Amino acid sequence: MTLEPVVPLPTGLRARWRDVPRHALLLQHRLSPRALTPASPAVAMMLWVTALSCWQGAGLLLSRGTAVLTVLGPRVGWRRRLAGGCAFLAVVASMGLFAGGVVIVISMVVAVCGDPAELVGYVLLGIICALLVVEVVRSLPRVPAASAVSRSRRAHERLGGVWWEAGALAAAAEDPVSAGRLVYEALLHADAHSIGLVAAARTPDLASAYQRLGFVPDPDFPPALIRWPSPLAEARHRGEPRRG
Repeated sequence: MTLEPVVPLPTGLRARWRDVPRHALLLQHRLSPRALTPASPAVAMMLWVTALSCWQGAGLLLSRGTAVLTVLGPRVGWRRRLAGGCAFLAVVASMGLFAGGVVIVISMVVAVCGDPAELVGYVLLGIICALLVVEVVRSLPRVPAASAVSRSRRAHERLGGVWWEAGALAAAAEDPVSAGRLVYEALLHADAHSIGLVAAARTPDLASAYQRLGFVPDPDFPPALIRWPSPLAEARHRGEPRRG
């Protein structure tokens, strides 16, 4: 069995831990559904912090300026996998401590004010849990596109070569330069290492931008868009048949 080469991650683009909350806030503003309740932004922010902490721990969160991008597919060492798992556990533990603190406060208030305060406190805790469930459910419409991207990447990996998924691309509205630099440097890295890319566009305008960067629709896994590794692109221009 021939093992695929280990392709390095673009270390110069790796995000910093201290920027994770800022990136989470950006993605909450740009990618999360419209707020359903006044508490929706805080709950969505908490979910983004959890996800980005895992990506950052694994070294799969890229940034340049205000722009941020996640990748899936690179082979990372056990230290990185361990760091990603520890980051996830740390965030979950922090949430657990927060919930435990809420319960303690409720218990203290009950000790002073009696049973009515207990009912009010646990109703509030139930509302917080319900909001968390609602935000998770509201994110489910994105699952088919993410699944198509993952299936497309795995299908192309079976044909050979190195393929990565790119997602959660966003930048501050007033800072398009950072987004352009991040995408440009990420594509340079991909071309230098013959990495194929798979992504999905959230909007028609973003789909057009992807196509200008060399992405084409994957007819087998819509709405996935693929960008061939540079040697394959050259072969296609020479008229050589597609593998598989």
